[in-house]
Amino acid sequence: MRRLLAPLGLILPFALTAGAATPASAEDCTGPCIAYALDYEAFGNFMNSGDGWYSDIYPSLETEVSLQTGEGLALNADVIVEPMTDPVPGENRAFGDIGAYFKTLNVSYETDDYSVLLGQFEPNFGRAWDVAPGLYGSFLAEDYELTDRLGAEASYFFNAGGFHNQATASVFTLDRSFLSGSLGTSRDLNNLNDGGAGNTNGLSSVALTLTGCQGTDPDTCYDEGTLGYQVGVLFQREGQGDYGNETGVVGSLNKTFKTGEEQDVKLLGEIVYFNNFEGSDSDVLYATASAAYDISDYTLSVTGTQRAGLNHQDDDETFVDASAVYNLGDAVSIAGEAWSVGVSYDYDHAPDETTNSIALQVKAELEGNAQLK
Repeated sequence: MRRLLAPLGLILPFALTAGAATPASAEDCTGPCIAYALDYEAFGNFMNSGDGWYSDIYPSLETEVSLQTGEGLALNADVIVEPMTDPVPGENRAFGDIGAYFKTLNVSYETDDYSVLLGQFEPNFGRAWDVAPGLYGSFLAEDYELTDRLGAEASYFFNAGGFHNQATASVFTLDRSFLSGSLGTSRDLNNLNDGGAGNTNGLSSVALTLTGCQGTDPDTCYDEGTLGYQVGVLFQREGQGDYGNETGVVGSLNKTFKTGEEQDVKLLGEIVYFNNFEGSDSDVLYATASAAYDISDYTLSVTGTQRAGLNHQDDDETFVDASAVYNLGDAVSIAGEAWSVGVSYDYDHAPDETTNSIALQVKAELEGNAQLK
């Protein structure tokens, strides 16, 4: 399921827009400044697992803030506010179990040719968990999102074959510091005794990826590019009590077709294989495919992810999201933010349970920067 640090993290961007800030992209931050990006959502999710309908109403608030020198060096923080637990089947919940935590907190340095990063981050491995369209299109792919990692990452940028390419190497371990906890509703700190892939002393895990895009940089390829790819490998050393080391391989493609004035179709496909997934004796295969049709202010999308247990059928799961989103833009804006509303139907089938759900979403997005004098 989708996941109040100090009020500063939530209030700062609005305070900036009310003062010296001019809404802009982070790339426009050319001198010492604070760049920010907000992604604030409210969901109403109505589910049925076979014993009647129940609801979960909750916020999902993400605040990214970057203190930049203007010469490539930056201190970056990403704060999430969301429920810390999954809803209990059959029980209604409204704004319950809400907590706040750092998704990332790191120092980075970037030039036109390379970037380096040190601290808490999400290693670059896989894209479906991040960009799959729909209200819950990334739900099952989030199984292999590498959250709560501490370490270092380096990327090299180069142009070849008509693509803007990025080669990335990450070394890391599971974060067991105070950053793995939360405020508000508490989530347990990670502990070495818990085991799990990558939960070891030292930087014993490695991810290597090559990502490329035609038309724009790899990190915005799905939204703005015409053709993109990623290939990569992952190794995470086994933790205490685990069955073995986890290894993974990923491959993905995305393609955008222009179909008319203010119309395009975005396709995405990703396949990921894991041996000893999460340190267990399970070998699993994830396959995600999506199609999104953008027409004027509307986005219609279908995303499906299949998880196949190659040696345990209990690992099988199928998730399908069909969503429709209406983008209001800044028509009802207060501080330059862009609004949208959406609805989805979701189908989640596992060997022991099938859940059908209907979800409603209201979303506000805002980005900009404030120069520091």
